[in-house]
Amino acid sequence: MIGGLAYKALQNYRAGKPPFDLGAEVEPAPSESPFGDTAHQGQDQKTALLIVRAMIAAASADGMVDNAERSHIVDGLEKAGLDVAAAKFLDEELANPMSVEALVASVSTPAIATQVYTAARLAVNLEHPAEQQFLERLAAGLKLEPGLVDHVDAAARSVSSQT
Repeated sequence: MIGGLAYKALQNYRAGKPPFDLGAEVEPAPSESPFGDTAHQGQDQKTALLIVRAMIAAASADGMVDNAERSHIVDGLEKAGLDVAAAKFLDEELANPMSVEALVASVSTPAIATQVYTAARLAVNLEHPAEQQFLERLAAGLKLEPGLVDHVDAAARSVSSQT
């Protein structure tokens, strides 16, 4: 879902469309795009782990991870093809979340940058100033254009209102 959401936000932004309300289920990104499963299984798994780490870091920014945030993260683990029983991985990441700087340093392409921001945005509760500041620092570090950030934010609000 994250890849499809990031892909759609980027496509609409590049086309000059206003931020969008998905309304319906998010479609997966096309297989020929760098936003989903590619022919490089190792890179796909690395990207999936980075996305989960971004969700954990964003949700942890205020010093706690509530049940809704944890649920988003577990869903991300399942969609990444990781065994949810990998509680040890989750516990280790929650105990030592990546910093904004470490996340930014791990990103190798604009497509991955957009997915990392999208994942982090989906994981946070914007009512917590620390989580909102985390997102602002992440977007700046990833060098995402403000218009693209607006598109991702609108899409994330749309998806969050459906759950």
